[in-house]
Amino acid sequence: PSLRFPIGLDMMRIGGLLLCASWLPTLLAQGTKKCISGLTTVEAPSTSGYQIRSGYSCSTVMGGNPPWCQDTTWIGQQFAKIPGTVPMTEVDCHKYHCSAKKECNMCDGKAAGYTLTEPCSCHTIQAQQRAQYPYNCVPNPLRGRGETCVHGYQCSTRFCCPQLKVCLTDSLDGTAMTHSEQWVKDIVKPVTCNTALDGANKHCRGNANGDPNPGFDQRDAAATMPIVKPVTCNTALDGANKHCRGNANGDPNPGFDQTRCGCNNAYMQHFNAETWMPCGTACQCGGNSPCPARNFVSCGTNTAVRALWDPGFGTKMWLAGKIVSKNEAGGTIKVLWDTDSTQSDVLWDLVYAGKHNCARAGQTAPAPGTTAGPAPATTAGP
Repeated sequence: PSLRFPIGLDMMRIGGLLLCASWLPTLLAQGTKKCISGLTTVEAPSTSGYQIRSGYSCSTVMGGNPPWCQDTTWIGQQFAKIPGTVPMTEVDCHKYHCSAKKECNMCDGKAAGYTLTEPCSCHTIQAQQRAQYPYNCVPNPLRGRGETCVHGYQCSTRFCCPQLKVCLTDSLDGTAMTHSEQWVKDIVKPVTCNTALDGANKHCRGNANGDPNPGFDQRDAAATMPIVKPVTCNTALDGANKHCRGNANGDPNPGFDQTRCGCNNAYMQHFNAETWMPCGTACQCGGNSPCPARNFVSCGTNTAVRALWDPGFGTKMWLAGKIVSKNEAGGTIKVLWDTDSTQSDVLWDLVYAGKHNCARAGQTAPAPGTTAGPAPATTAGP
């Protein structure tokens, strides 16, 4: 497609969802990479968005390129400068994720097509970082589109909307909650624009002539008008309130504090009792099956899907469409887009038929975790 318009009538229908930050999926644990042949070397790509402890990336660390792959004495000296303890056993994790850096090239001496497997030390890093946050389990299987979540890494979509506390593909996913259980819908209730007259909030009002003020934006507040928005945590996206949101990896921002997000009483009781979502059986790194697992559904020609349109020049967008064909060997699904009837090949894991990705031949659905539910039952509050 040559033209896509991210703002339209569908966006107006989903009010509060417009504000939810969106991002794209990253590698799941335990990941793999293929060595590929370049002009002069065989190497694997570095992991997009990967960060070492304290936010250091593969190329923006304290000297070296990167230091984690140099001699052990030098690495030990640099690790000592980073807050917290970084075991030397984690060097293999950095090598894997920064594998396109020549000092980290784990494909050196390997043939193109050789598979690299993510070391278990990567999971040690993640577990230690997430242990400081409440409700930090990694659900197994991962939560599907429209299912409850607390943090982005708990979703197969890798995005947990900070306001809804439900997994979405992106901030404009206005149909995800059609797949939510009724008890969830009862808690994530639509609210009217109740801050339209607050203080200096002129974006929601008009002047003496009945015309809207400059900068009128009904999304700024839930006004006492017919436009409504579904919401669980009403102030999760207010201004600089980063205590309620996560980063591009799906992990919560430093200082995450769910009590500062304006969440309703019913959600907070589930959050405190850890009944908002099930955790399932914890993953043990090093197993043969992917863990955490993903659920999936049967798909065929003309199955309605929500998939990531990527024309290849920087603009990406989740859109509705229908399946034309599946290429399991190539790991893609051809999608016919509803907006203009053009077609694109989309990576398999970026196509959602309802809650989940499409099943591949011979797949068996993972056992579900303990079902989260409406106990403790309370009335949602402000």
